[in-house]
Amino acid sequence: MHISEKPGQYNHVLLVCIDALRPDSVPDLPLYWSEAVSGSTWTFPSVTSFLTGKYPHEHGSVAHTMVDDDSFAMPEQFNQNMSLPEVFEKYGYSTLGLFGFPMPFMASKTWFMKHRVWADEPAETLSEYYRSWRKSKDKTFAYLHLGDLHAPVEPPQRFIEARDVDTDLPHLPVIKKYTRSYNASNECKYYRKNKLRLYQAALDYVSESLRKLSKDENTLFVLIGDHGEAFWEHYQIDHEFTDSRPNYGVGHGGTPFDKVARVPVGTNNKKLQPSGGYASLIDLPATLIEYIFNENIDTSGMSWRHNLPEDRAVLCEGVRYGPERKAVYKNGKKLIHSKHDNISLAACVTDDGENFDPNIDVTKLSHSLPDSWEQNSEGSTSQMVQDQLEALGYK
Repeated sequence: MHISEKPGQYNHVLLVCIDALRPDSVPDLPLYWSEAVSGSTWTFPSVTSFLTGKYPHEHGSVAHTMVDDDSFAMPEQFNQNMSLPEVFEKYGYSTLGLFGFPMPFMASKTWFMKHRVWADEPAETLSEYYRSWRKSKDKTFAYLHLGDLHAPVEPPQRFIEARDVDTDLPHLPVIKKYTRSYNASNECKYYRKNKLRLYQAALDYVSESLRKLSKDENTLFVLIGDHGEAFWEHYQIDHEFTDSRPNYGVGHGGTPFDKVARVPVGTNNKKLQPSGGYASLIDLPATLIEYIFNENIDTSGMSWRHNLPEDRAVLCEGVRYGPERKAVYKNGKKLIHSKHDNISLAACVTDDGENFDPNIDVTKLSHSLPDSWEQNSEGSTSQMVQDQLEALGYK
């Protein structure tokens, strides 16, 4: 990669990631909205992908918890490629990483000049920390990873009341109920309805916390989700796959259904909206570096400054729970495949998700899948970190 000496078009760049942001849950912010497919269904490989421009099968920061495992599997951090914050640093930008919980920090530690990580901190804390840090800086690149939509979902009470959430339902802020036994009963439907209301209440809070930052005309503001969140959209189909928890059709980290694989992308600069074929979050480094510095970098992604090929294939892979399941999107179609379970599910992709159809020819889609499947690169974690992650739903 060649780094030029020309100044950037923005002196301040702010990348915000809302963990577990569903494609149908756009924050109430004055941004230009589009969508992209995440590199993975859970945080560690996804963050690695959109900060380096590499797919999980390329960077290898993936660890699967298998059915009989009694250990806490954790990926090794990827350090063989220049990351997005490191590129900004070479251009003279001060860089900051703020993490509302540990998992995204573990994927990107050492990549920022300064970082701060909390066990479970609300969006307002990260937003105010960023504002204070930036005051004395001429050029900044900051990354805020918010965990307010990630279990436990506990927004301030006034947002819960505004959405009329039935807080008497047990285990509503976490993923513990109906993970194996969800069905079409009124009881389950009522639980799901209030789960979605609580999720939206948390998104209302996050939107309010970010509103001032998104309106700053001196800052290039980009908002993404690292992955989405499932709420039993395909709970029956998900039983066909092996899941080590098992959490069928709910949460994230498992089968790459559309509500988990696809995420909103918002920006205050209309020129950065992707157009053409499917966009991927791995496109972020190429897009930002080309737009701000007029430079091309060596990644697997494509710049959104140009129309994306209509027949482009993009991947979502690197699951957390059980054996690998990969998804590929191409030409309005989608394939979810598990080599271990010998299952292939094809679907037509709609604005609201996917419609599975066994009559779809999967030949071309399957040719777009990589050969790499069972990478399981594990690092070590302290007991304190393990305890914090398990409390946040990583088990």
